Amino acid sequence: MFKIEHNITNADISKGVMINIAPEKYDDSKELKNTYIELGLGDKQSKNKIILLQKLVSKAAKKLPDDNSEITLGFKSEQERKGVVPIARSVKSMDAVPIHE
Repeated sequence: MFKIEHNITNADISKGVMINIAPEKYDDSKELKNTYIELGLGDKQSKNKIILLQKLVSKAAKKLPDDNSEITLGFKSEQERKGVVPIARSVKSMDAVPIHE
């Protein structure tokens, strides 16, 4: 799933553009969610996967036009109204979800 929303205001942007990226298939979203959960349990392989995804989002965000655009990568929440649960979120000059190496 790839979704662009305009005129978004949150903690990091004001009336900006938000690009949400999440797996389209349920199984892929579930796998990403499980990897994120395993990260919290101290699984080193899961940590490496999440860090790699965070770095990719951070690198892509550096190409955004300004800090009023944001890229978010995550998995779909089981509560549909909550949208995407972020595992990586960046604007041009910073990572809103810190990369823990």
